[in-house]
Amino acid sequence: MKRACCLVLCLMLLACLPGVSVGEEAEASRFQFDLFFHLHPESFSGMDQARAEGYAELLSALELKGELTWAPDSQCVDTTFSLVPVTNPSAALTFRLFGYPSHLLLTSPLLGNETILFNSEALMEFCMKTYSHLQIPLPYLALLFPYSTFNAFYYMSEAWVREIGFPYHSMTIKAEWVRNLADAWSDLLLEDNALLDWFGALSLQSDASETLSAELQAVPSYVLGPLTGGRDIQMIVEEDAVAFAKGRNEFYRETARPDRYAIETSLPVTASGFQPELTLETTKNEETAQTALHLSYASTPETLQAAGLDADPQTLLTLNASAALPGRWPVSGSYTAEASIEGDLLPPLRLKAHLEASPDGSLRLLIFDEARSAATSLLEIDGTLTSLPVETVPSFDKNWMIQFLNIFSVNDVTLQEFVHRVARPALYGVLDFLVEMPVAGCQSVMDDLSDSGILRLLLGE
Repeated sequence: MKRACCLVLCLMLLACLPGVSVGEEAEASRFQFDLFFHLHPESFSGMDQARAEGYAELLSALELKGELTWAPDSQCVDTTFSLVPVTNPSAALTFRLFGYPSHLLLTSPLLGNETILFNSEALMEFCMKTYSHLQIPLPYLALLFPYSTFNAFYYMSEAWVREIGFPYHSMTIKAEWVRNLADAWSDLLLEDNALLDWFGALSLQSDASETLSAELQAVPSYVLGPLTGGRDIQMIVEEDAVAFAKGRNEFYRETARPDRYAIETSLPVTASGFQPELTLETTKNEETAQTALHLSYASTPETLQAAGLDADPQTLLTLNASAALPGRWPVSGSYTAEASIEGDLLPPLRLKAHLEASPDGSLRLLIFDEARSAATSLLEIDGTLTSLPVETVPSFDKNWMIQFLNIFSVNDVTLQEFVHRVARPALYGVLDFLVEMPVAGCQSVMDDLSDSGILRLLLGE
């Protein structure tokens, strides 16, 4: 799972290379990329290392190249990319991925006349079912996809708009409105499958799932009790910030300026003695975009005492992440990103990324799993990322997109029908490519497909 997280982090960092625009409209960007991947098996151990050697040979035999156009305002993306065997570029496999975070389409000569729809609204449910049937921990990867969080909390946000609204002026939020909001959230925490699946993914392999469930069910009473005391609260709107306060005690502030975005909280302890903490700050200038995130949900002897409880301290989750990324591209310099996860909910993780960039667009990205080795990188990416003029800002009709097969909603019958339709073009299209691939790499892939049960599923066994 950590290897997959590393790969996702690499792609996220590459996607962020053009920089982050805060509080202002961002122009569409177009990039051409040509990348080579090098996996270092010595960073693994035991059985993992044996299979990693196969994957290392496979990645070293491939080149990833293509173009990407990204429109930040609409969140629309359009990218064509090829997996190119370094020994025979004519055997490349070509794909096009385009659409929005909520709906993405994939086309390829390998699929013949078929187009695959990735309806992200069904992503987390699909991943949870995959884990239930095949024990593949895909929900962890779904948690890293920002749209999964947006989709999970959509109706909670909608309830806020319905009961409180988002006025552009300071006002008093009446206690009655807060009670209505708490009631709406209470229902959602019992009935909203997207929300429940998201929290289920958070405690997928954890013994603390019951503790998390109890804390979630206590959210409405927390809002009415420790947070607001059942009284009116103040919404304070300033030129570049909005804040919420109970009396003189400000418990939430959000600041948005062209050069800075920040969230600061000062929340009370829950009835179970947990202290929620969240701080986020992103600053940007022409050269660098810097981000720091701290998220924690833990109890300490002090918070337990404040709640009047005699219990052992517990950390459900502590997440710290920081990054210094280029504010424009191309650029010359060194940049870093780090992320760590601790607590009873998620597997522990300590990742670090180091980027070296040059004015000609060449780059070198190193990913370290510091829980294994701080000296040897887990994955190395070399290549170029160059800026191109934007010819057309991508835009697609979602009503047209949803007509295609949603791969996240297939069942045994529809999956077998789809496999049958694409079998011939996929077979003929991939043969030349497979000839160029190292045997050890193909064997590692087949071993993982077989062990996970995916191969039997695709073959209809």
